[in-house]
Amino acid sequence: MTDNTIIKVEHLSKTFGEDLVVLKDINTEIKKGDVISIIGPSGTGKSTFLRCLNKLETSTSGKIYINGADITNKKTDILKIRQKMGMVFQSFNLFSHLMVIENLMLAPMKLLKMSKQEAYDNGMELLKTVGLASKALAFPEELSGGQKQRVAIARTLAMKPEIILFDEPTSALDPITTQEVQTVIETLSKSGRTMVIVTHSMDFARKISSRVMFFAQGTIYEEGTSRQIFENPQKPLTKKFIHSISS
Repeated sequence: MTDNTIIKVEHLSKTFGEDLVVLKDINTEIKKGDVISIIGPSGTGKSTFLRCLNKLETSTSGKIYINGADITNKKTDILKIRQKMGMVFQSFNLFSHLMVIENLMLAPMKLLKMSKQEAYDNGMELLKTVGLASKALAFPEELSGGQKQRVAIARTLAMKPEIILFDEPTSALDPITTQEVQTVIETLSKSGRTMVIVTHSMDFARKISSRVMFFAQGTIYEEGTSRQIFENPQKPLTKKFIHSISS
């Protein structure tokens, strides 16, 4: 693995039961600082691939290396790997009984052994970053969907991750709040962090990605720069998909 390769996937496959093949023989490398958008029709394994990267799903076969550590090896400490790999879900997953700032402080105090004051200061700084410092003492139920997702992003950042995985972060949001969240992610994309984003928002993918992976038939059917995939796709299914979203 080259020095700046942060994620390497070799011959990754995932099946459910005996018959349902979701991913088959996926091979790719993601470099440090890459912003990867994963696009494609529903049911082609995009979210499953993302969940395999941090072992929320266990792959059926193949290898996944994160910073050189093989996470498919049972001896690898996956909790330690996850401390450097944050994930933002569609459904926010905030603790409803905790205030916003407490949601941000919990993991850094527990896992990074931050002091309460340090975790608070860090959390407030991140809430400023996502434009929600005024909501620090609110409970999640008092927030809009877009605000909840921005808090979820801030909570992920509180762990100081090298890699952030986004699983359709705006799919549950209306157009206005979608724009708020996309603006935050776009700002993050310029921070040098490695980001992998499953998204159905093509304009967004086109705008922020250093590379785009088009998933079809359970594999990375075609990949290339944002411009290449959206303006000059090479393969038939990619052409068909890009044409359908363009029209």
